[in-house]
Amino acid sequence: MDDSLSPEHDLIVSLKCGSVEAFNLLFYKYETLLFAFAMKLLRSSEDAEEVVQEVFYKIWKNKHLLDEQKSFKAFIFTIAKNYMYNLLAKKVSETTYKHYYTTHTQNKVSSTEENLNVQDLNHTIRQVLRQMPKKRKQVFMMSRYEGLNNKEIASRLHISLSTVENHINKALKELKKHLSFHEVSLLLILLYL
Repeated sequence: MDDSLSPEHDLIVSLKCGSVEAFNLLFYKYETLLFAFAMKLLRSSEDAEEVVQEVFYKIWKNKHLLDEQKSFKAFIFTIAKNYMYNLLAKKVSETTYKHYYTTHTQNKVSSTEENLNVQDLNHTIRQVLRQMPKKRKQVFMMSRYEGLNNKEIASRLHISLSTVENHINKALKELKKHLSFHEVSLLLILLYL
């Protein structure tokens, strides 16, 4: 069957032209599926709702870039998956830092010593990043510090999605190896998801 004859194809073409009606129809068609998909991984209706909103915000914001010849469903689920991974990474990072801070400050005498531990950790991270190949460091920084998803990074750097994933995986392995001494390896293990 020719996808260019499907009603969804027409909706995407209309959406690219700025049709709010087409956007709403696509939103109502996929919101429940996306919500259920997000709930399976996040187990939080609040977070799942955030995923749905973020996916369709990105769709509206970048509607002119949509390719009506490709599967819209696959595209939005890829956006959702990337957003969920970034959301989980952020939550894991916050939880790990709170755990690390709580564990290591109970027996500390002064805040100066606490600051030195955090500075030491940050120094180690910066050192590891400096030693990475330029492209790997750039990809990792865009992913973890700028909050871009893998597809956005691939598009900006004109490289393949698998190359982006490869760079991030190698960067995380390097960081895990060096940071295990700082008891934050749990964060990096969970970032592999």
